[in-house]
Amino acid sequence: MNLKELVRAVSAASVVVALAAYFFVVVPRVIYGSAGLKTKTVAVDFDDLAGAVFVKVGRGCENLYLEPESLRVYVTDRRGHVHLVDGPSRERLRVVKSAALGRGSAFGVTENPYGVLYVAACDGESPKAGGAIFRVDKELRSATRIAGDFPGLKGLALDGRGNLFFAVSNMSFLNGKGLVYRMRRMRGGGYAAPKIFLPDRRCVDGIYYAAGEGRIYFTETFSGVSAFDPSSTGVQAVLGKTSVVEGFGGLCADAGGGLWIADPVGGFIKYYHPGKKELTRYKIKGFGRPSSCRIRLEGGEEVLYVTEIKKGRGLGGLFSKNYDGRGEAVIPANALKRAGDDSLK
Repeated sequence: MNLKELVRAVSAASVVVALAAYFFVVVPRVIYGSAGLKTKTVAVDFDDLAGAVFVKVGRGCENLYLEPESLRVYVTDRRGHVHLVDGPSRERLRVVKSAALGRGSAFGVTENPYGVLYVAACDGESPKAGGAIFRVDKELRSATRIAGDFPGLKGLALDGRGNLFFAVSNMSFLNGKGLVYRMRRMRGGGYAAPKIFLPDRRCVDGIYYAAGEGRIYFTETFSGVSAFDPSSTGVQAVLGKTSVVEGFGGLCADAGGGLWIADPVGGFIKYYHPGKKELTRYKIKGFGRPSSCRIRLEGGEEVLYVTEIKKGRGLGGLFSKNYDGRGEAVIPANALKRAGDDSLK
């Protein structure tokens, strides 16, 4: 056996060991919060979703922020860019400007009430390659680094007082570890140095402030969804794993208290209503592996925006580093819910 064959054999064996450990060690340890939960899986064609459009943005789209009372969308990608998407109508949305924040990947993005964007970006393709938070003007003309260095920097969220929270994770398949930091907003408008707010978490990924509830939801990639009050470090488990091949990426909350969750592992868009204890997994033909989602009221209806990080949903693509996702899906939320209701008929 030559050196190349040996390396290939060792790599294959490592994948097998990782999968075995995940299925027999990690999965039993993290299944929680699913007792009494009603679940269903709905298969639907993207072209059959009334009012849905797909917007081409960039390769490997990661996260997004929806500007209220407009059609503007800010999208980050795995090439380290933040894109401004806008248009006269939902059907005519397009990228109007892009800016590079570094040589690596861009992840979380959010905006404060004063029209300032904050973006998390890393120095390399992997989120483990160091990370920093940038203050970016809304027209993408300038960017200023305000905090770093944080290897594994992922999602961002601003609470009702303007405090900035961000997630950090080692993204380990077997021994996931993560933290949530807080940067307090000061009276002068700046931010205090980051301090650990939630220690000893697993692979923290998405983080979202639900203004209507006054609390922050966050995901742990291989574990589930949890929530906390921004003024307290107490954490409440919200939703755990209900399937072996399942993950939790970016998320958002709708006006009725339901949670939309991107599942980059299983390739689903999930909807969970805590009050009803119901979970629906939407498998959308024509859309790849989702990474994050946000929801916005447009013309009296709630519209869901979902970023695509990879085109394929096959198990092999789960471990691929080819982030070939094309952009974002724009889907009226009720169109998905109707598809779920029709599946019961």
